[in-house]
Amino acid sequence: MVLPRPGGIEPLKARCLRKAAAVKNGEQEFVCRLTNGVQLDVWIARPATRDLLSATESNYGTLFLCRTGSVQHNIFLVEHAKKLGLVWKPHDGVFHCGNLLASETEEEIFAALGLKFVEPERREK
Repeated sequence: MVLPRPGGIEPLKARCLRKAAAVKNGEQEFVCRLTNGVQLDVWIARPATRDLLSATESNYGTLFLCRTGSVQHNIFLVEHAKKLGLVWKPHDGVFHCGNLLASETEEEIFAALGLKFVEPERREK
């Protein structure tokens, strides 16, 4: 997973495509397959932006959480959020009534869900 530098992810994509074929080329996911059959999945997080009028949080934490948890753990988080009247969108963050509560760090996502932080290697349930 990457958090793009200013200027975007296009240089990385171009470099990959010199030696690989694109399987998926989206705004937040880039998948390419090397000639030896190895597949490279790149998840692209939105960088945080702030100006005088607005702020957009990064979604790095929620992408990292989603990609380091087991399927069962991710399902648990989605269902737990629903019980609290929240929504966890793995690519966007935790929401309440359409308002973003947490997305930048794993710790803030667990806190928004009222859960203790779970290390990636222990995300089984």
